[in-house]
Parts: sequence; C-alpha cells; structure tokens
Amino acid sequence: MNKFKSKDICVLIPTKDRLHKIKNLLNSLSNQTLAVGRVIVIASGSDIRKDVLKFKDKLPIEYFFCEPPGQIRQRK
Repeated sequence: MNKFKSKDICVLIPTKDRLHKIKNLLNSLSNQTLAVGRVIVIASGSDIRKDVLKFKDKLPIEYFFCEPPGQIRQRK
C-alpha cells in the first residue's frame, strides 16, 4: 500500500466565469482537516485573480489566466 502525505495532493481547477463556485470550493478546501499541497486555478473568461489570491494566506494557491477561453486550452 502506498502512503502519501497531504502535501502530495494537488487540486487543479479549470473554470470560466464561475467566481461564486470557485469561492465556495476554496472555502471548503481551506476548512479541510487534511491540507492540500497545491491548488492551481486556471481561469478563462473574466479575470478573477484578485478574488482567488485572497485565499493565499489559507491555501498554497497558484493562479493562471488562459487566453483565449476554452476548456481544452485550460486542461493542457
């Protein structure tokens, strides 16, 4: 059986114009008893950098903006 630590967990979040859902998700992640090692938000559409980076004190979060918008480009 493989043992892993919470720092080994990475959450990748591709999103487009869903700020309220991203905030709910980031709040949920920050309240977990097992902390994640890395959270990566890849946004297209509206730039939500300022709102996402407010969670930087609670989560090891990184933000990337993808232009032009599209799910395929965000997931690559």
